[in-house]
Amino acid sequence: MAALDFPASPSTNDIHTENSVSWKWNGSAWVRLADPGADGAQGYQGVQGAAGAQGAQGHQGVQGAAGSAGAVGAQGAVGAQGAQGHQGVQGAVGAQGAGTGTADRIYTGTTKVQTAAYNVVSTIAGTGIATVQPSGMNVSGIVTATSFSGSGADLTGITAGYWGQDSVGLNTVTSVGINTLTITDGDLQGIGNTFNGVYISNGMMIYDNALSGNHYIGTAFNGLMAGPVTIHGTLSVDGQYVVV
Repeated sequence: MAALDFPASPSTNDIHTENSVSWKWNGSAWVRLADPGADGAQGYQGVQGAAGAQGAQGHQGVQGAAGSAGAVGAQGAVGAQGAQGHQGVQGAVGAQGAGTGTADRIYTGTTKVQTAAYNVVSTIAGTGIATVQPSGMNVSGIVTATSFSGSGADLTGITAGYWGQDSVGLNTVTSVGINTLTITDGDLQGIGNTFNGVYISNGMMIYDNALSGNHYIGTAFNGLMAGPVTIHGTLSVDGQYVVV
């Protein structure tokens, strides 16, 4: 039999097996261990031990895919149309005042006209006929509004379109009469009604005796004041400036 080949530097209780025989190092020598005998009969089953502690709950599983959508149900049959009701009796006219007209809406008293159905926004006050249509409003009576927007060119009973306003001041496109009822005097109008200018009836023109600020008289203009005049600002004259 071949010589045994033990480890060179064993530690205590190390076991070396060779040729189906086991050896144990006791610190100073290798001691052969007895060969294992035949397996004995199985012993009785021991008493069942106590149940161990419950483990932690596992992570939630991945959600399954959504199922297919169900088929669309059949559309129900259309119900029969109900019978048309009788038209109600028209109510009596309110106490604010009676009104008549041919338009689709008649207003009396004080009424606000809605913008949803009509192109008008105002308050109608007083009695009379207010006929409102999508194209405008026709009122027989008094109309009171908080403001008016428009040129006023189509208004009647007043003089419209003669006055204007720009960055310099007010201006007029016709002759002006001051302290007068009319300027239809034949002597004033002259031949062919050619009068243009300012007419002061039973009055006078009054000037300040001082001129403050900056003023300019261009070549196309003449300036006139009643003197004496003290000039506190700058007066530039390319035309004519006369003090009387």
